[in-house]
Amino acid sequence: MRETTEQNRQKNAIDVQEVFSAFKETRTANKRYNEAHAKLKALHNEIKDARETLSHRENIEAHYDTLIETNTKQRELALKEMQRAISRVSVLELKIKELEKRFSELKDQNARMLEPLQDKLARAQNAYDRAKNEYRTAEKSLKQAKETLASAQSGEIQDAIAPAKEHLENAAVSEKSAASLQMAAKLEFEQRKRTYDEAFARAKQDEKDSQSALEAAQNELKQVKKTVTAKNDEAETAQKNLDEADEIHATPQETSRLKAFIEDNIEAARAQEKHVQALEADAKKVRSKTRATRIGFIALLVFVVIVIVLIIWLIATFA
Repeated sequence: MRETTEQNRQKNAIDVQEVFSAFKETRTANKRYNEAHAKLKALHNEIKDARETLSHRENIEAHYDTLIETNTKQRELALKEMQRAISRVSVLELKIKELEKRFSELKDQNARMLEPLQDKLARAQNAYDRAKNEYRTAEKSLKQAKETLASAQSGEIQDAIAPAKEHLENAAVSEKSAASLQMAAKLEFEQRKRTYDEAFARAKQDEKDSQSALEAAQNELKQVKKTVTAKNDEAETAQKNLDEADEIHATPQETSRLKAFIEDNIEAARAQEKHVQALEADAKKVRSKTRATRIGFIALLVFVVIVIVLIIWLIATFA
């Protein structure tokens, strides 16, 4: 009996060792395959990049003379246009300074011109306001004089009628005089206002025209500066193309090296592809050989989990 138990224990130990060995062997085979496949992919990428570089070099070498001629013309044209733009920038900067000065002087000049006109308009406004008040007062006095005379006449107060008539006559003269003064003040005010409004409108139009000229010059300067930058970029690009063409033309050995590199890597990729195929086949064999052991172990784990869950459920149900 003791001997049988010992044999079962040894058998279980062997089974566990076999399971771990199966998983380790499968993992090792997969790892070797994945590493080899990654190396093969890297070789293919290197070949692709080298072919693109070689194609670029061969294309430039095949059209070397045309590229040199074309890019030289582009560079010279861009430099000439850039120089013209730079000269225009200098002219515009001086023009803008002059326009800024002129605009500032114009605003000061207009302010000095409008100030006395505004003062005269204000005085005319005040005079007109006073004349309106005086006319309203004279009008009120005339009304009161009429009422006083009417009251004296209706009461047949002979002694009061004569003074009332005299007062009415004086009030009428004052009212007429105040009306004339009001009309004169009104005409003066309207004339001063027209003069000021016309001068103000001319001044603002002159300032607007001056400001428009300044803004037009500033906008043109922005565009010309953009042209300078664009033409400089064109010249630099053309020079870069010239430098690259000269470098490729002067180093045919690099083109030969690339060709040899591609051929060597193609051979290496073919050998590596065979190696990957062999490792893939080996990994499949290992997975097939250890399949039963791995599935059995996984099934055992599932069974253990089910048993544990069942025990917990029974405890919870009958506790």
